[in-house]
Amino acid sequence: NPHTVISTGTTRGLVIHDQENAALFVPGAPSHVKRRLVDWLKAQARRELVTACTHYAGRMGVAYTAISIRDQKSRWGSCAASGALSFSWRLILAPDYVLDYVAAHEVAHLSEMNHSPRFWRLVLTHCPHTKRAKAWLKQHGRELHRVEHALKHDIAPALSLDGNGIDVLEVENGIASVFGRSQGERVTNIIERAAHPDAREGLRAAAAEMGML
Repeated sequence: NPHTVISTGTTRGLVIHDQENAALFVPGAPSHVKRRLVDWLKAQARRELVTACTHYAGRMGVAYTAISIRDQKSRWGSCAASGALSFSWRLILAPDYVLDYVAAHEVAHLSEMNHSPRFWRLVLTHCPHTKRAKAWLKQHGRELHRVEHALKHDIAPALSLDGNGIDVLEVENGIASVFGRSQGERVTNIIERAAHPDAREGLRAAAAEMGML
C-alpha cells in the first residue's frame, strides 16, 4: 500500500515506520526530508541485503569480503574479484523476491565470475524465483528510479513499501503550500490526503501522540 510520508519538523529523532497506518514519520525540516528518507531506505536495503547474501553464501559455500550500498544507474548489483559485493539501494523498493534474487545472483559470482550455464544452474538451484524476479526487473526496473524525480520536491511523496514493489506518486502542487503553514495544519492536510480513508484516524492518533497536532 502507498505510504504517507510526514515531516515531523523536529530536529532530532529517527524515522518511524508505522506499518499499521502505512506512514513514515521523518524528522528534520521539510527541506531535509529527501536526504533523511533516502538515508533510511539505504539502511533498510543494507540490512536486507546482508541477510540475503549471508544466507546464499552459506548455501553456495562461498564468502564475500564486503557489501556496499550505492546508487548504481546501469546495474542492480556487482561482484568484484576481491569478493566485494555492491548493490543499488533502490532494490529495497522492489518486491522482496527481487532483492533476494539479485543477492543470490551476485553471491553466485563468487563461485562463477561469468554467466555460463554452470552459473545459471547455481543461481536456479538456490533461488527458484529467479525467472519471476528477472521478468519483474525487465518490466518495472526503470520505475525504481522514479523515486529520485518524486523526491526532488522539498515535500514527501507517497511510497509503496509493501511486497508488490515501488509505487511513487508525484505530489500534487497543492501540497507544496502546506509546508509553509503551521505544523499542525500541515500534518492535518497530509493526513486528509492519505490514500486509504480507513488509515486516517490511525495517522491522526499517531501524529497527536508525537505532539505534531
